[in-house]
Amino acid sequence: MKFLLLLGLCCWIQAIRCQISFPEDDFTTSIYDVYMKHRETAHLDTSIARGVLNLTLELAKVVPLESEYMGLDNVVFSPLNIAEVLADVLLGANGKTHEELAQVLGFDGTRNGQMLHEKFGLLLRRISSVSQLGYGEDVKLASAIFLQKDYPIRPQYKSASERIYSSEVTAVDFKNGRKEAKKLIDNWVSEKTGGKIKDILEEVPPSDTEIIIAGALYFKAVWEHPFFSTKRRPFYTDGAKSKSTKMVEMMSNGGKFPYYKDMILNCEILGFPYLGNKSTMYVVKPIDSSKEKLQALQQRLTPEDVERMVSNTKYQTSVLQFPKMKLTSTLNLREALAKLGSSTLFHPLEADLSLISPGKDQKLDAGRSLDMNLDDVRKTLGPNDNPHLYADKVLHKVYMDITETGTEAAAATSVSLSRGGDIITFRVDVPFLFFIWNHETGLVLFWGAVYTPTPNF
Repeated sequence: MKFLLLLGLCCWIQAIRCQISFPEDDFTTSIYDVYMKHRETAHLDTSIARGVLNLTLELAKVVPLESEYMGLDNVVFSPLNIAEVLADVLLGANGKTHEELAQVLGFDGTRNGQMLHEKFGLLLRRISSVSQLGYGEDVKLASAIFLQKDYPIRPQYKSASERIYSSEVTAVDFKNGRKEAKKLIDNWVSEKTGGKIKDILEEVPPSDTEIIIAGALYFKAVWEHPFFSTKRRPFYTDGAKSKSTKMVEMMSNGGKFPYYKDMILNCEILGFPYLGNKSTMYVVKPIDSSKEKLQALQQRLTPEDVERMVSNTKYQTSVLQFPKMKLTSTLNLREALAKLGSSTLFHPLEADLSLISPGKDQKLDAGRSLDMNLDDVRKTLGPNDNPHLYADKVLHKVYMDITETGTEAAAATSVSLSRGGDIITFRVDVPFLFFIWNHETGLVLFWGAVYTPTPNF
């Protein structure tokens, strides 16, 4: 018995601050209790953000190898979307599968258990709530479980998944209604991504598919400082010292932008803030960048490196050129996740997702209370309770459209550059990395390596 793990998404994001309220009764004791709870939850926030960042960099090391095999020029993925869907699977995992997924995600699943899921769910809700604050963004986060109708879903898992990750649970018939199942799932992803991703499933699911877990993310926003003056210019796919093999639409900009030159990694980083300055797209390029140098940088990067570069950026007067492009990427992350340590998830005899369902045509155990949390349910399950649901594929699809966004308003505003100070020239006409960093949660929302920008027309 197998399931297809599916992730689909489309671009950008931001977040809001949380408020701490103190109980009115027993004020002296309550302040200490709330302080200790806030301290613990803040630690979990940091652990989750660091886990997602580590997952980002580990995927960045192995995904390009798979993408080259598939003939892709560029690689772009959303660590946030991948982490959210894997966390939903972790919620229903047990035994070695649970341990492996927790390690891949960087989550201490044995110590914090469901509390960690609760915190991750809160972070996701903080990110998705900014679309209601008038910052000019449209943010949608969604996940869903499509389960073969012969498999009853444990009510404890259904309740926790819906509450924590706002996941929808839908019974489908993969065995006798394969085309209808594909249409249902594709329509769901299309709706959640504003129609940008219409056919997330490459083909009709096999008749022995038991479960599909899908994630969708849609983000659209405007720059804090919109680009202007777009012109066709050469792009050097293997570095400025090589012959240009491609002409691209290059957007120009000028003003003060966060910039840092890292002498340890021999690279430059510059940030393009989004409206509201809660999230920033950082662009990283090696000095005298080439395809080989960019690949070497990705293999070398550590979470400490990324955090150091972001924290050291300072606003400096800059003139910029950046390609206008549309990036799409469809990845099967099965091999990548297996290389990172999640191997049993894909093994029909070793996978253990017994907290999702007791198995085909099995009755739910009435002896387990419906209000038990999943940590308690997990303790009651043994090897004989394993339904041997397993992942056949992990599909991840990204659509990103990077444009001037706000060109008309910017065209009416002149940009004055000081002649007296140092001016940073940041021309992105060589292979580069980019990532979207949400400052309030510390989460990496997108990561990409671009060797050949693709036009967005």
